[in-house]
Amino acid sequence: MNQTLTNTPLRDAIYAMALAKPVPDAELLDEFARRYPQYAEALTDFAIELAIDALQHGDDDDLDIPADPEVISSVVSRVMSKFQNRLFEISQKRAAADPPARAATTEGL
Repeated sequence: MNQTLTNTPLRDAIYAMALAKPVPDAELLDEFARRYPQYAEALTDFAIELAIDALQHGDDDDLDIPADPEVISSVVSRVMSKFQNRLFEISQKRAAADPPARAATTEGL
């Protein structure tokens, strides 16, 4: 698939995604990230915000909320997975950017 940057403002891309589905799923997010690759991170953050907001304030019929509160819903699992993946990416970037400091602290042990 061709990933060309568009001249569409971020605001318009976010608005279009919000209108596409009440609660975005991975497929919708992937579609918008491919359509607007320059906004992939912002769209992911917005999709997570929409999913969390829907869990807190939405209509239970539109969501995949389990009857048993001890069971983790698939929406929460997806949101947490995205969060953990992003956290891992950031920690990897920091580790790659700061190897001398890490070496100095381990040599002193």
